[in-house]
This record gives sequence, C-alpha cells and structure tokens, in this order.
Amino acid sequence: MNHSVNGFPGARHETGRPNSLIADDLPRALPEAAEAERGILGAILLDPPALGITREIVADGDFASPHHQRVYRALLDLAERGEMIDNLSLTARLRQKGELADIGGLPISQSYRAWSRHR
Repeated sequence: MNHSVNGFPGARHETGRPNSLIADDLPRALPEAAEAERGILGAILLDPPALGITREIVADGDFASPHHQRVYRALLDLAERGEMIDNLSLTARLRQKGELADIGGLPISQSYRAWSRHR
C-alpha cells in the first residue's frame, strides 16, 4: 500500500476509511442565524400556506433561538387545530400556552411580520 500516515494525503483511519470521511461522522452544530429564523416566521405570518412547505423541511429544533422554537411550535399548533394563522391567533396561542411573556410579549410576535416586510 502506498498510504501516508498521520493525516497526510492517502492516510486512513483505523476503520480503513479515508480520514476525510471521518470528519463527516462528527456531530454538527446548526449555525445561528437569527435574521433567517425571523424571516421564516415572518414569511409564515404573511403567507400562512407557506407553513405547509416549511413544516416538511424545518423542525422546531432547527431554530437556534428557544424563542423562535416556541413561536414555530405555536404556529404548528394552530395549523394542526385548523385555526387561522395570523398575529392575533399566534398571540392567543402563546398566551394560552403560558409562553407569551417568555418570548418578550406582544411586540416580539408582531416584529416577525414587520421584519419580513422590510427585507
């Protein structure tokens, strides 16, 4: 065999796999992108049918912000219950779950729509 050792080209891990494949096995932290998260939530509030597409590719755990996770879960709850998805319903659902104060109250839930409109 013509393999180098110690991480040089052609080196192999004890599994016999190339070292470059071993890096793929490491757990990856999701990048934090608060603006992107707010954009997703704002887009759903502006266009509620977007939740149907979003829910197929985004889980609540994909949001780095615990506040955004709560808002997204509340939006999913509304959809599952067949309720309107709008700012009033979102606010009522967060209040019902006792989470409205945890995310900063009414102004933060309204800010998603405003943020989404101006981007």
